[in-house]
This record gives sequence, C-alpha cells and structure tokens, in this order.
Amino acid sequence: GTEPVSNLVSLGNLTYSPLWVFYRGSKVLDDLSQLRGRSIAIGPEGSGVQKFARDLLKAANVTGPETVFHEISYIDAYKEIKEGRLDAVMAFGTADNQIILKFLKEKDIKLMDFSQVEAYTRLFPYLDHVILPRGILDPSKRLPASDVNLLSPKVDLIVQKGMHPALVYLFLKASFEIHGNAGWVHKTG
Repeated sequence: GTEPVSNLVSLGNLTYSPLWVFYRGSKVLDDLSQLRGRSIAIGPEGSGVQKFARDLLKAANVTGPETVFHEISYIDAYKEIKEGRLDAVMAFGTADNQIILKFLKEKDIKLMDFSQVEAYTRLFPYLDHVILPRGILDPSKRLPASDVNLLSPKVDLIVQKGMHPALVYLFLKASFEIHGNAGWVHKTG
C-alpha cells in the first residue's frame, strides 16, 4: 500500500509461521552451516521466505558458488527433493499448511532441529524460538520422536493509527476467535 509505516500500529502477535528446513540424506543436520555446498530451494523470487533464507544462510556462512540456490515454489521443491535433485528446502508455513504436512509425512525427508536456535534469535531479533513438540504429528507413533527446535517470525495484526477503539476491539475479538486456540507450536491464547 501507499500508507506510510509511521501510520501503522501492531495490535499484537497473532500466530507463528515457522521456518521449516527439510533435507535428504543419512546424516542428521542440526544447523544451516551444514548446508554449505548443497542444492537448496529458498522459495520463489520476491517471497518472504527467500529474504529470510538468504539472511540466515549468510549468517551461517552458506555462501559461495559451491552452494546452489533454487528460486522455486514449495510444490516444485517437494517434487525435486523427492526425486533427489535437491538436498534441502526452506519453507515458511503454519503447521497445518498442506505442503508442510506433505514434507513432514515423507519417510526419506528429515526436518532440521536447530541446535543453535537461541543464537539465531539473538542475531535476528524478529525471530522467535518455537518448539514442535514430541508426538504432535502422531502420538501413537511418537512422531516426531523428540521436540524439534524451530525459528519463527511473529505474525502481527497491523492496523492504522487512530482507528476507532470499537473497531480495534472487534478486530482483536475476531483474531482471538480465529487464532486463540492451541496450535502445534503455540499454546492457547
């Protein structure tokens, strides 16, 4: 929009949309630095995930010509990693996002558990540490087998400054009804 940012105000954090880093291979990876020299899907050009991915990978020193970045959609990335043409996929999405669920259900694709998650939240203050709890995908099969540490930007509700208090109240009430229940990476409220 054309509204200046100074005319906007956040009514608070609505939900989390974690960064999911999926990868192939027998070795367990627990940090982005281990993706150096690999073939990585970082989302389509101009997407939010691509900006985050590039910043995070740069911080992890995953740069240089030996690392290949693919600017493709999640659907294409899913197909490519399944067929062995990609080593890793970086994606944003809420846990109930259908494509995220497809990745999570694949036996030969692993989800990165960030061992240095707290370091990343200090380097990138707009990111929070969230946990995908053990068993949340399928308690009967203990999937995942342990808690998984993820990074997530906050999704805020933004309105114009000076909005009528009655409208602000209605927005907050509606957002609580939509986002107030517990999710995979957040508790109720």
